[in-house]
Amino acid sequence: MVRRGAVAAALLLFVLCQTQAEPEFTQDINAGQRTLLQKDEYDFSKAKSLLKKQLKGKPFKNVVETTHLDECVAYFDEVWPEECAPDNLAKADLDACCRAGRFFVDEGNCLCELQVARGLLEGDASQGFASLAGFCGITFPIPDDLEQFIDNPATLDQCQPYAASSINGVLNPEFLGLSEEEVENTPLEDLPTFMDLYEPPPAGPFKVNYRIVEVQRPKPSIIQNSKSTETSFKALVVFPVDEAPIEATPEGAKRNDEQAISSKGPFPVLAFSPGFEVSPKNHFRTFHQLASHGVVVISQYSTAELILKFDEALLRAWVDDIVYGLQHMVAQNSEPGSFAEGRVDVDRLAVGGHSMGGALSMLATVLAKEENSLQVQVSMHVSPSCKLRGGLCDLATEGASRLAGVDVLFIAGDMDGVEPREYAEFFQSQLPEGTESELVVLEGATHCLWEDDPAKWRGVLECGKGEKSPFEAIKEMQDAMLGFLQDKGYVTGYEG
Repeated sequence: MVRRGAVAAALLLFVLCQTQAEPEFTQDINAGQRTLLQKDEYDFSKAKSLLKKQLKGKPFKNVVETTHLDECVAYFDEVWPEECAPDNLAKADLDACCRAGRFFVDEGNCLCELQVARGLLEGDASQGFASLAGFCGITFPIPDDLEQFIDNPATLDQCQPYAASSINGVLNPEFLGLSEEEVENTPLEDLPTFMDLYEPPPAGPFKVNYRIVEVQRPKPSIIQNSKSTETSFKALVVFPVDEAPIEATPEGAKRNDEQAISSKGPFPVLAFSPGFEVSPKNHFRTFHQLASHGVVVISQYSTAELILKFDEALLRAWVDDIVYGLQHMVAQNSEPGSFAEGRVDVDRLAVGGHSMGGALSMLATVLAKEENSLQVQVSMHVSPSCKLRGGLCDLATEGASRLAGVDVLFIAGDMDGVEPREYAEFFQSQLPEGTESELVVLEGATHCLWEDDPAKWRGVLECGKGEKSPFEAIKEMQDAMLGFLQDKGYVTGYEG
């Protein structure tokens, strides 16, 4: 789900804006002027109380276990003074900003979380933080070796209590096919790539191509970034074709980007949503495997760059984009000259996703059926999230409780410490009576069920942890999805 997390990105913006006002930070204020660390409106314990309050009375209150990182995120989202945001900083009460900073860093020990440490201490941001710490009287003992600390905050005694709940990835020598010494002495850029280590399972009968499409929104969206405007967003479509898309030319290999979906259709369509800060390209090999067996997959890019403060409006906009992607492919089926004209089976539609996408795709399935009359018969949810932030778990629970007339697959790793298998079990328990469902547990797998090069693992959720490598866990996930789709009549001839 998360890579560095929105909190780190927001904190980095805060620090950079603080450092722009350099004259304010060129000299430290004296002790008499400095507000002492005391119990006030910015007390870090407010974050803990807030999380308890959010869980009170919820059907998932006995399922969700909040972590130190959850507390840090809740503090930054709900307790941190709004006037200390970058846009308001010129008019902010710097004393209030400093008090909040001291509670966040000194009392909350939030720098012990890698996602926060990266945002505040990596690269040029470290100088900004040093100025901020001196001005505000922050006393957290930052080691001289910042690179080592960011790589593993638990090297600091103060951070060791949080090491057990850390969700950071590791460089597992066994998964990389290297010795511990080789891993230690190999520069990150020289480590094997995901492609070097991933051995794909046997492909299906179809060749596969892909294209980037522009999906139009029927109403304006608040999700706007390099892949998304107010009225449209980019999406990846991976689909079966009749002939190999790569051909030799005098200039070298070239992909045929004008190919239509295979004439052997029509084919079912799956709208699959990646998790937080994960791009569709990080699931490409999974999409390729599905397409080789006759499934068209569309996946939105719009949510890959979200660093906004999470609220229900943003999450509902995410849900909308999943639905819009499915609508786009259905519309292309009847569009003259489209690459999908006559090739989409509008009666065999599916929705799914991973992590945050796995959670929100439940409500997307409901809205696709109830509000858009799309014939979604299958939904597949991998490691679905049950976070409190923005009311995510409420929306996912609502979606699960309304999944009537849909066959539902849940997939979860039994060593997932980010979105434990208990979340999938909870959502399965919320399905309407009579709904057919299946839960596939991937033994030894963590949350890392997308494709990232090992060079990035230390900063990516749980990649390299567990007893099963991401390469093997991803193939088991693909097998579970294809097996379920075959059982429901969406693919044929799959032997696993």
